[in-house]
Amino acid sequence: MNARIIRTAAYWTIPSLLCLILYWPGLLTWFQDDDFAFLGILARIHNWHDLLGALAQPTPGGSWRPFSDRGYYLLLQTLFGARPLPFHIVCFLTQFANLLLLSAVTRRLTGSATAGFLAPILWIANSKLIIVMTWCLAYDYTLCGFILLTEFWLLLRWIDSSDRRYYLGMWAVFLLGFGVLETNLVFPLLASVYALLCARSHFRKTLPLFVPSMVFVVLHMSLIHAPAAGPYRLHWSGAMIKTFAHYWAWDFEPVNLTAFTHLPEIVGVLGMVVFSVALLSFAVHEAYRRNLVPVFFVCWFAIVLAPVLPLRDNITDFYLALPCIGIAMLAAYAFARAWKKSNLYKSVAAALLAFFLLESMPAANGGAEWYHQRSLKVEALVRAVVSEHALNPGKTILLTGIDGPQFAASVSQHAFSAFGV
Repeated sequence: MNARIIRTAAYWTIPSLLCLILYWPGLLTWFQDDDFAFLGILARIHNWHDLLGALAQPTPGGSWRPFSDRGYYLLLQTLFGARPLPFHIVCFLTQFANLLLLSAVTRRLTGSATAGFLAPILWIANSKLIIVMTWCLAYDYTLCGFILLTEFWLLLRWIDSSDRRYYLGMWAVFLLGFGVLETNLVFPLLASVYALLCARSHFRKTLPLFVPSMVFVVLHMSLIHAPAAGPYRLHWSGAMIKTFAHYWAWDFEPVNLTAFTHLPEIVGVLGMVVFSVALLSFAVHEAYRRNLVPVFFVCWFAIVLAPVLPLRDNITDFYLALPCIGIAMLAAYAFARAWKKSNLYKSVAAALLAFFLLESMPAANGGAEWYHQRSLKVEALVRAVVSEHALNPGKTILLTGIDGPQFAASVSQHAFSAFGV
């Protein structure tokens, strides 16, 4: 038992420390971009009716996330004021829980302690988590990761034990997740595909999960109308295939590789090709041997990515934060299997692992530092305007010397109104 506790502690501690090392600038990052729109909500709430109205209101992009967006800002701003540090602490603590859950899920699916150890490391090292770990508003993805991993872990516990408590817990977390992020609606597909591939006797028992998802989609389409134009317009066309291919390639290519590592972009492209061939070959080979767990990991990527595929004009790197969990599990499992074979397999697996970490970790840390420095400029501008307004109330304030990123992250987002100016 002691050895198991120590191993579990290591599975949690090392990825969490890596998370802190890579994304520590995120803890010091100030508000920016759409943060200010949500920070301004509290000033408009004077009673319970205002609160319920604020929580029920969808975003301009056509989403409804009362727990992870409005509720998150209202609660922390009420408790701590307009201070970003508590927001980031909550994000990091949630991510630490995600890393532990990912390790537990991977160990259970693969039966490998090595894969369970590597999966959270490969996930947190992926530079597609930069925005999630530095921008307060992206907390909905961190919290949705917790929801998806928790409900899937409960599903596995229920399959293993037939304990009704896990089944009811899975349903409770699943229903709660609809108030966090729309991606939660794909959980029934995750559960049914896993059951179909790896636990066939439980497949029919996963079908009732589709009912809440279908109800949510109908209500969402009837009550919250998607924008008819702009980046959030939905395009149900063959362009979704191209978008999927773009995201698949992007998952393996670090963000701004040359800027943060001085490596040429071709290195990222070559890495993408090598990783894709290696992992897909592994999945096909294992499927031929009737081990469908790697196939499920590929399905995780596709299923969790599916809700954003119609957003043809809004291809964004942090949309990969949750789909790339599947790739992290697949790569960890492939490494664990290779490590049990000949020295040639071990050498290739170690080289690919080192290559991925050496190109991805500097990009992740560099991106976090870039967002931190960007936010400091925003903070300096907002505090200067607030101070000047206090000294000269009612006077017009002229702003000069503002560059494009600073303007986009503050002035265009009405940052000053969130602080009463």
